[in-house]
Amino acid sequence: MTLRLYAPLLLLLASPLRLPAQEPAAGEEILIESRSLEALPESRTVIYEKDVSVEYPAENLWVDCDKLVVVRKVAGDPEEAAPEAPGEGGMALEKIVAEGQVRIRRKNLEGEMQIALAGRAILNPETKIVTLVGWPELYSGPQHLKATSEGTLIYLLENGRHKVEGPAATRLVPVEERPAEVGGDSPEKD
Repeated sequence: MTLRLYAPLLLLLASPLRLPAQEPAAGEEILIESRSLEALPESRTVIYEKDVSVEYPAENLWVDCDKLVVVRKVAGDPEEAAPEAPGEGGMALEKIVAEGQVRIRRKNLEGEMQIALAGRAILNPETKIVTLVGWPELYSGPQHLKATSEGTLIYLLENGRHKVEGPAATRLVPVEERPAEVGGDSPEKD
């Protein structure tokens, strides 16, 4: 069985709050598929497990992972996201955490695909910054950026940019070693 929900609806499962004031506009929704879902109303959390796949078209972002934890902001929180943020009507998201074998695909401004791999990824829905933790790697065109320490962090910023904190190595990757999604000849890398 595959579950496919968009973020405001999934949070209704975990909350006694009212329905969102309006449906999200096309492309604003976050679509999540998994084979298991657990809603925890007391902590405003929904946990997805088993073959988790996330589509966030508004941010040109796709995530595959073993486990996904979505946390909703407290309704009425003065720091709640602006009305145009996904989850309008008391359903703003605080954070989204992907765990396990995390694989992220996203497009930069030129429409080129980037592939990120990590043990954990944390998406801040307000800033749109994705923090990669746990031996992160990033394929971007001919470059392969790889952490050389477990504590290295790679931040995926807006417009396809990235920032690294901690030891990492960058090398130019021959076409035959690149994942096909970033212009390579090799099948998917794991």
